[in-house]
Amino acid sequence: MPEYPKKNIRIFKSWGVLEASIKGKMTAADGPAAETEFKLKESVEQELREKFCDVLDDPVMVHIFKAASKQLVRDIQHNGSENEHS
Repeated sequence: MPEYPKKNIRIFKSWGVLEASIKGKMTAADGPAAETEFKLKESVEQELREKFCDVLDDPVMVHIFKAASKQLVRDIQHNGSENEHS
């Protein structure tokens, strides 16, 4: 993962930017774990888009969509790691 100057991150935080989407293709340097997480996130978002399709023009619902997506990905990853240790 590329290193970003701390100054840039500090500037974004001062503007109130809490997250950003990065467009582009993954590289081998990103590794298989990053690719798996990316595919999981895409799958979760695809499923949620079907459920949120009528309300994604509302900024509040977009925020709820993003929060739900993050939580579902965390839950799935957590459950997967629990099953690996069983």
